[in-house]
Amino acid sequence: MKRFSVLAAAALLASTASLAASAAVLPPGTRVSATLGGDAQALSGFDPTLQDYVAGQAAPVLDGDIEFMSADATLGLDLDSSGLLRLWDNSGTGELGSRVIELSFADAGLRLARPTLSALTPLLSGSLQFELLSPQSVRLTLTDARTDTNFAYVDAQLALAPVPEPAPAALLALGLLGLALRRRIRR
Repeated sequence: MKRFSVLAAAALLASTASLAASAAVLPPGTRVSATLGGDAQALSGFDPTLQDYVAGQAAPVLDGDIEFMSADATLGLDLDSSGLLRLWDNSGTGELGSRVIELSFADAGLRLARPTLSALTPLLSGSLQFELLSPQSVRLTLTDARTDTNFAYVDAQLALAPVPEPAPAALLALGLLGLALRRRIRR
């Protein structure tokens, strides 16, 4: 009985550890590149080593967020390691307009799910749609988007695609079956 309780505790710890490990969507150092309307020069990424925006280049995810700014400085995009994506009106007019933004992540092991729009999104009119282009890239399409206040932002959440894993109960049952077989072989 003592072995059973040790195995059950180990299975519970393993399932808890896998849930905690899935909290970060983007590992630190993940390279992200972005285009605005298909043009990499139209969206500049902040490079923390240069302390400046660099047109057409990717911005690394460090211990905080990454930041992109449109060439006309009217649209900003922030992304942090938890996958929170924020598009904000930097013009002060409340107009996000019609734009197509594509984000590509250089981590080949990354498997993204379709982004979800935050329930608190302050869009007054227009729409924001997401499309998963590949496991490492997404497209955001703004169509005549207008926010309810100046300098407002729209939040979305990137998430990892679920990895099919056996349930902890199935793992525990398999372990108990192995112990039973081992005991039977010993006899």
